[in-house]
Amino acid sequence: MPKTAKSNGTKAPPPSPLGPRTPLERPNHPPQPITMKQLQQRFMDNQAFRVFGAIVEARASI
Repeated sequence: MPKTAKSNGTKAPPPSPLGPRTPLERPNHPPQPITMKQLQQRFMDNQAFRVFGAIVEARASI
């Protein structure tokens, strides 16, 4: 016969609603347009950061 688990009286918290999360609006600071050059620079900075992080991790594991 299978044993039944005893309850300790605690309940799991209710699940949170999975609606879209939007950042708070800042009416005094409207979003600024970004140029293609700025977008490319941010992308390149992000790629460089990822490569640097991978190098640091590789060296730490040696």
